Amino acid sequence: MSERFRHPHYAKLVIFQTPNGQSENWYAGFYHQGRFVRKSTQTDSKKDALDIAKKWYLQQQHLLEEGHAITSARRRFKDAVEFVKDDMVVKRNSETYQKSIMNLLSDTSYVGQFFGHLPVESITSSTWDDYRTWLFKKRGEEEKPIQSEKTIHQHKIAVQRVLKTARKKGWIDNLIVFEDIDRPKKKTSIPRIYFNIDEYRSLLQGSRKNIQYHRDEAPNKGRWLDDALEMHDFIIWMANTGMRVGEALAIEFRHVRIVKRTISVNGVKEEREVCLVTVPSGKRGAGAEFESFIGAPNVFRRIIKRRKIDNPAASTEKVFLNNHRTGFRRLLDDTGLYMDGYGRRRDAVSLRHTYIVFRLEQGTPIFDVARNTRTSATVIEKHYAQFFKPSKSLNDVTWGVSE
Repeated sequence: MSERFRHPHYAKLVIFQTPNGQSENWYAGFYHQGRFVRKSTQTDSKKDALDIAKKWYLQQQHLLEEGHAITSARRRFKDAVEFVKDDMVVKRNSETYQKSIMNLLSDTSYVGQFFGHLPVESITSSTWDDYRTWLFKKRGEEEKPIQSEKTIHQHKIAVQRVLKTARKKGWIDNLIVFEDIDRPKKKTSIPRIYFNIDEYRSLLQGSRKNIQYHRDEAPNKGRWLDDALEMHDFIIWMANTGMRVGEALAIEFRHVRIVKRTISVNGVKEEREVCLVTVPSGKRGAGAEFESFIGAPNVFRRIIKRRKIDNPAASTEKVFLNNHRTGFRRLLDDTGLYMDGYGRRRDAVSLRHTYIVFRLEQGTPIFDVARNTRTSATVIEKHYAQFFKPSKSLNDVTWGVSE
């Protein structure tokens, strides 16, 4: 319950605190021609409030004696707008900034149309929500597209500027800060570019058709077959290792060993073959060792057989002879997978992201994924884990074990 005291020397003047408890400051007020006129004293001291209220009350009475109308403390938003430019001049804001803010606050602007007539003290955080709803409907009625979050953010800055001016003039006691007043993030909160399970399967199916074409249908049958076969293996290798493209192109046969490990596959621990890979060079330097997932060993065996490598453990030949940039782009076009759902272009790097996503969806701990991809747990958490939770079971076919 609010406290209210009549001034000891002026019977019509009272000081009081707001009943909602939002502020401990005292207000001064009196009735004039059936209307209650009030002002914040900007202090929580009752003694100081009485002195400030007295001076304000005498000023108002003097205005009445001179024949001037006194203004209710329920100042409108548009009343505060008139003082905004002066505040910006004092703060030495640029002319361009001043012009931008004042355009947003004009009577004909969306902000002006909605907020202009509202008493500044009635504006709350929920008023902003009402404005966004109104703006959405208004743009629809005008058959105009919905404005971007960046543009709407500029509206918020302008409204906030007016409320700051109103507070400075004592028209409101508390500055309302809208919950979403912070500047929008420069980067949209969307995951890295990857292939989901269905898209990855479509990619492999398209790659198999490409192999069949070069084996059986191409004008120069067999001429580009080895490239098509290697590209297919490159895709599965990348999706099973999460290697950076540069790392994959740098590895030699001697850098890869097939070993058995007890690993978790869809929550079930099994002894499976994986590739133990030593990265000769890359973003994190040379010598980093990591374990692939279950689809890599068969890829490695196929390449050894196709290339007729007699002693892989000692061979300094590169595992992959081509970066497949052109062929992979053509495959993406043929399968309709070049652009992701956000309109972003895919390339071989998307296979690294796919590996990370698949492992997270299998329930692999973040730190294990980070170690195997030679990156930090923070990066995995920020760019992947917040979007993907354990949910899917990926079988051997998906990983390419049965290829």
